[in-house]
Order: sequence, then structure tokens, then C-alpha cells
Amino acid sequence: MRTRFSLALTLSLSVLTDGASAQSQVLVVSPTGPYTQLQAAVDAASDGDIVLVKAGTYGALSIGDESVSIVADTAAAVSTGAISITDLSASHRVVLSGLQKNGWSGGVQRLALTNSAGAVRIDRSRIVGADGQTVSAAAGADVQQSTNVAFSNCVLVGGRLGALNGGPGVYASSSSVAFYDCDVTGGWGGSDYYTSYAGGDGGAGCHAAASFLFSSGSYFEGGWGGDAYASWGHKGVGGCGVLLSGVLNEMPALASMFAGGLGGCAPYAGCLGLSPDVCGFPGSLQVLSGGSKQLDVASPVRELSSAQVTIKAAPGDRVFLYTSVEPDWTWMSAWSGVSCTERPPSNGRAFLGIVPGSGTLTTDLPIPDLLPAGTGATLFLQLLAWDGSNTVTLGSPRTLVILDQSL
Repeated sequence: MRTRFSLALTLSLSVLTDGASAQSQVLVVSPTGPYTQLQAAVDAASDGDIVLVKAGTYGALSIGDESVSIVADTAAAVSTGAISITDLSASHRVVLSGLQKNGWSGGVQRLALTNSAGAVRIDRSRIVGADGQTVSAAAGADVQQSTNVAFSNCVLVGGRLGALNGGPGVYASSSSVAFYDCDVTGGWGGSDYYTSYAGGDGGAGCHAAASFLFSSGSYFEGGWGGDAYASWGHKGVGGCGVLLSGVLNEMPALASMFAGGLGGCAPYAGCLGLSPDVCGFPGSLQVLSGGSKQLDVASPVRELSSAQVTIKAAPGDRVFLYTSVEPDWTWMSAWSGVSCTERPPSNGRAFLGIVPGSGTLTTDLPIPDLLPAGTGATLFLQLLAWDGSNTVTLGSPRTLVILDQSL
């Protein structure tokens, strides 16, 4: 079903983007310039600026204590080297959006978040671990001592740990991380053809230590174990869907799936079966009742155009959209989700409609002429669904970057 956004939503966007706090300068990165590498653009950016990335392949990037939004242009195929975010204070935030290519190639080669209290929002991105000698080095995303992290509509894949073993899709230590609508997969174990004839173990989809994780509408799968090339060789053990190390983890999960990886085989010695879906301390996993509520919005979008918004929820759900100029991270057990937008009165709220029998509500958001020439704005959105009785559920968070039409 297709509908039109209410005037209230358009007005809320107008209010948010009219303020100086929401307006940002936009620096453009492309193979032909004005900036040809992400690092040069981020170094030149002022606090709160937007880096607009055109199609291309770029090097590694290091982000310190600053606010910046790095967003791939519409339909741009983007690959980058490793991205690290370090020592982000609570007053700053980093957005990574749309960093991927079509299919299973490209995207970000490893993401490392360290010692950060500020908000980190990653959406519509593909992140693949590199080869490393430690669990954190081989993870697709390595999140340590970072307490305000949300992945939305992302693919995260582990790399290679050491010579043979797969790394985790995500490694989280002493951190708070939300996953909305994500696929998280451990790296596959390799095979040693020449010396030990062994197969490596698969990585966990997500490996957590002393962390709070929340998952909605996401899938976690362990990597497959590698094959042995002699009957006496070690057959790689498949990774767990989620590995919860220690008793200090907590993981409420809504409408999410967990699958252990398949073990490897050896000549004349058969194959190993599937590993457990959840390993370590499975009591830390709390399965919540109800279904996920999914929001997707086209971003970035230019002024004087429209952004298509798609909502997937239960038929009959009343759905609302929250918008704010700054993010939040608050676990709300009564609403089965993590609040990722600022609370009222700092944010805007609009009623979108009632989800039809198909379970999908589609609408177009008209974007008025709001910004001075050459500027942009980053907004934080989140869906909320009410079933008409007693159940309220927080749905997917998304970032929406609005650009001046000249860009």
C-alpha cells in the first residue's frame, strides 16, 4: 500500500533542518576530487560536517574525537580500507552509511571501534574482516569499550584468524551494541594443503564478552569449519551463531535467528555436524516475543525531491516515525528495543498510517527547499509501532542525509 506523508512529518523535518545545529558543510570525495581519499576529507572537515562519497575504491580511514557523517552517494558502489574510530567522546557522533557494493564484493575492510562513549551509527553497509592473529583483528567489526553503537541493515562477515581459523563477524567487549535487520556471519575456516593437512575452525557470528547486545530482525550464523586433507587431520569445527563468553553478557533478541556453522570433513573420516546456535553462557540470551518492525528509507536525498520510505510490520499496526538531529542509545524493555533518537521534546513525531494486510506500507517523503547552497543535514529516524491494544515496539533506526540540490 502506498500513501503520502502527513503534513506533520514535513513540518517536523522543516523545523529540524532549519536550525543551525542541523546544517553542515558537505565535502565531496571521488576518484577525480575535489578530495580523492576519505582521510583527506575527514581531516579537512569541521565538527558535524558531511563527507559525500562517490563511487570508487578508497584507502583506510582513522576518525578521532569529532562528529562526522560519511555517506555514499545514491547507488554509488564504494569500497574502503579499514576504518577505525577511537576515543569518541559522548558529545560527538559518527555516521557511516551506504558503504558497500552490489553482491558480495566491496564495502569496508574491517571496522574497529575503541574506547568511545559517543554515538556510532552504521547503516546499509557491508563490513568484512581482514586476516589477523587475534580475534579482534580478524573480526568484521571489532567493538571494544564503546557504549553507543547501532548497526542497521548491515552485512558483517568475519575474516581469517591466524593461518586457518575464521574470525567472528562481530567481536564486542565491554560494549553496548544494537543490531537491526543485519546479517552477521563468522569467517570460514581454511584448509592446510601442505603441512598439517588440517581444517581451521569457523568463527562465531558474534563473539561477546561483558557486553549488552540487542538484536531485532537479524540473523547470526557461525562460519563453516575447513576440511582436512588427510584422515588424521583436524576437521574444522563450525562457529557458533553467537558466542557469549562469561556471565556478564546480556542479549535480548526480537525476531532474530541463530545458526551454528557446519563442521569440516576429512577423507574416509566423515564430516562434523552443526555447531550450537548459541555457545558459552546461553542463559544470557533472552528471546523476546513479538515481531520485528522494519523501516527503510532512501538516503541521501536532495532537496525538492522525495525519499521513498518502506515499513514492514504486522497488518493493523499503527506506525509512527520519530526524527531528531542527535542520536540516543537507551534500552527500553517495555518497548522491546533500543531508542536511537532523542526523546521529546527534542525530536519530531509523525503518524504514518496503518499497515495494510500485505504487511508493507510504502510512502514518499517530499523534501522541501530547506538548506543554504552547498550544505546538508543529518537526521536520525526510528520507527515505532503500536498494535492498537497494549503492545508498543521500537523498530529500525535509520539515518537520513538531506543534501542541497546543487550537490
